[in-house]
Amino acid sequence: MSELKNDFINNVTHEFKTPISTIAFAVANIENEQTIRQPEHILQFTKVIRDENKRLNSQVERVLQTALSESKALQLKKEPVNLHAVLNTVADAFEMKIEGRGVIHRKLNAARAEINGDEFHLTNAVSNLIDNAVKYAGDTLDITLSTESSEAGLVIRVADKGIGIGKEHLPLIFDKFYRVPQGNIHNVKGFGLGLSYVKEVVEKHNGRVQASSKPGQGSIFSMFLPF
Repeated sequence: MSELKNDFINNVTHEFKTPISTIAFAVANIENEQTIRQPEHILQFTKVIRDENKRLNSQVERVLQTALSESKALQLKKEPVNLHAVLNTVADAFEMKIEGRGVIHRKLNAARAEINGDEFHLTNAVSNLIDNAVKYAGDTLDITLSTESSEAGLVIRVADKGIGIGKEHLPLIFDKFYRVPQGNIHNVKGFGLGLSYVKEVVEKHNGRVQASSKPGQGSIFSMFLPF
């Protein structure tokens, strides 16, 4: 129990440092003399700060919700949400962080992208999937964010060309606290809560999430959200 507690604290600290460092990077850029003369750039950086602050808040909430009660239900505040706008916001923030190290392709081809949902939790769910793609990219940080729609709903896919996941682990990766215990994945920090949170958010929207992967070739995570 002591080892689990210490590992959890170390992982929490690491996860909090990511948005904090991004905010610090944005502030440093705002304070740059060249940026000060370009108001449009300042607005871009303040947007990143605002988005990362929301993400940090969500991480705190996830830890608190888990600590307070295993049975506490996730509460949604549903309203019309344009998921293309959500995806672009999240992708903008990640592109800043991975600049020079990789690319995020956007193929937002869904004819209809608005659903009735909780923008805060949907944003965090997408952020978790992209964050995993970045963490497990290996030597190739190449991510594709795509959408398609049907009469029933919208599908969001986050595909990467990273280290992949063995088929024996795929049925378990959405379980709370489960982390793939092999290879480089074991060395990547995390709560073991991210994918279980994604699953809960999607299911609360009456949708479903699934993953496919091949070791050494990458992974594809798909979220279906009904209209």
